[in-house]
Amino acid sequence: MNQDDAFNRKYAYAYMRSLSRRDVTNPPILLIFSAVPGSGKTVLGRKIAKDFQAQYIDHDAIRELIRRDGVHIESVYMPAVSKVVEEAIIAQDKNKFIVLDGSVDRSWEYFFALAKKLRALPIVIRLEVPLEVVKKRIADRDGADSTLLKHIDAYRADFEECARHVEADLTLGETYDYNTVVVFLKSKLTLLTAGTGGSYQNPKGSTQTPDD
Repeated sequence: MNQDDAFNRKYAYAYMRSLSRRDVTNPPILLIFSAVPGSGKTVLGRKIAKDFQAQYIDHDAIRELIRRDGVHIESVYMPAVSKVVEEAIIAQDKNKFIVLDGSVDRSWEYFFALAKKLRALPIVIRLEVPLEVVKKRIADRDGADSTLLKHIDAYRADFEECARHVEADLTLGETYDYNTVVVFLKSKLTLLTAGTGGSYQNPKGSTQTPDD
């Protein structure tokens, strides 16, 4: 399959027709998770998007659009499609707060480069959930023969490698107080709306401000 710009735009624009919060006023933020499957990032991401009226980019929904056209989804690089959505939102919409339903663990360099290009504040929330817990969650949800379970050790290795390179803005455990997330995000929004901007959290060892 040739995943060119036309392919990425086709499915990005098709997905954007489903977005419902485009006219809410929010500053430019890209929020993503560092987490293995089964850690709860989708539940948390949806709740954050709802409570903060952010735009939620659902990679599973985009995958379903692609599948309907008979494309083998394993051959698709999802960040490239998602990038088109993110660029269009930042360029066109009042609501520039984007919550990504995906993991940064295998694409952190790509993620931070895009945030810099879009002049958006990147936020990484890391979910530290024991491997045995996520295995049980996946088995209960998808069955013991789940493809995710077959590759869970590789996902965990990617998670650990990302942690060595990227310092999370907020780290949560298996159980956490959601109010901690609310207070954290409100503080980020306050900085941005006050015009101070805060600083970009880049891979370990470097930071930059929105004016760089």
